[in-house]
Amino acid sequence: DATQSLADVISLQIPGLYDNANIRGYGDKTALTLVDGLPRDLSSIKMSEVAQITVLKDMNSAILYGSPAANGVILVTTKRGQPHKKEVDVTGYYGVSKPKALPDYLSSSQFMNLYNEARVNDGLAPLYTPTDLTNYTSGNPYRYPSVDYYSSQYLKSVKPFFSAISELSGGNDNAQYYANLGWDQTGNLINFGSAKDGHRNRFNARGNVDLKINDWVKSSLDVVGIFDNTLGPTGADYWQSAATLRPNLFAPLLPIDLIYAKDPSLVGHKNDVDGLYMLGGTSSYQTNSIASIYSGGTNTNVKRTFQMNNRIDFDLGKLVQGLSLHTNVSFDFYSTFDQSTTNTYATYLPTWSATADSITKLTKYGSDTRPGTQAVQNGYYERRSG
Repeated sequence: DATQSLADVISLQIPGLYDNANIRGYGDKTALTLVDGLPRDLSSIKMSEVAQITVLKDMNSAILYGSPAANGVILVTTKRGQPHKKEVDVTGYYGVSKPKALPDYLSSSQFMNLYNEARVNDGLAPLYTPTDLTNYTSGNPYRYPSVDYYSSQYLKSVKPFFSAISELSGGNDNAQYYANLGWDQTGNLINFGSAKDGHRNRFNARGNVDLKINDWVKSSLDVVGIFDNTLGPTGADYWQSAATLRPNLFAPLLPIDLIYAKDPSLVGHKNDVDGLYMLGGTSSYQTNSIASIYSGGTNTNVKRTFQMNNRIDFDLGKLVQGLSLHTNVSFDFYSTFDQSTTNTYATYLPTWSATADSITKLTKYGSDTRPGTQAVQNGYYERRSG
């Protein structure tokens, strides 16, 4: 199993776990999640860092953690170094993931046939003529489009991923250490424009150190840093468009060699696709996901996580048998923002010749600008100290 996310793994392995947080299988109540004794988000932990997971569902065990544990507790213990046991582990793998299934949408002629049938059933006249149906079945695909947003023209059959993890641990009777360094990258299924090179990079580093100060004082220091960047197109929800746009609405790309060479929009255009196509659209769809992926710009979602906690344990048994004192100081910081370069672009509605498959005129919507200005937006951050 190539899964490295703790949240994904426990949702598959723990009976009754719902949506990574509800451990009783019903409702929307969230369990308390503790990492090394502190409340933290499970998304910040990789499976390679985990030594043990304990789930407390009954009230008798959860009551030890107070009212926040009313809906159960998920306890995660991370790995730590062992005295006189030095270990160095390096793991790497590469693979591809493939959707189990993609939607199988109707072609334009199938959709139009069924649309006509629905109108007749409602006592209305058919909207599309037999000639329309014939043209959209076998005519010029740019003039009579039948767009399948889930076809190989737009999507890859698989997306790649790889992971590299290195772990170091060891120590002696007085000091032990554990370190975990990782790099994960996941590709994209979309196979055109700026989305073709879209990917997610996640770098993580964890360091756990345990120290024996003397016979009655011990200390531990845990530090975590995570850098997560996701690169993709700006403002383009391709999957929503693929699920809702009808196949005969418009041709996303218009071949330049079919356009009248002296058309003012063609002569003065500032943007095209590889010198071969103009971006298609209509007055109702002046922007669309395909045009945005080609010409709308790029966005990088940036996430940063930092966690630190220092624990000191005092064994006061020499004063009072069984007496001990524990202190803990922690600081967590999480931030996320979008870093984008946004362009505007023009789309064109073609007017086709009545006698040939050529475009006699382009109606332009919008304008082409590339300001090159980088904007930072959708910022959010959390700070927590204890």
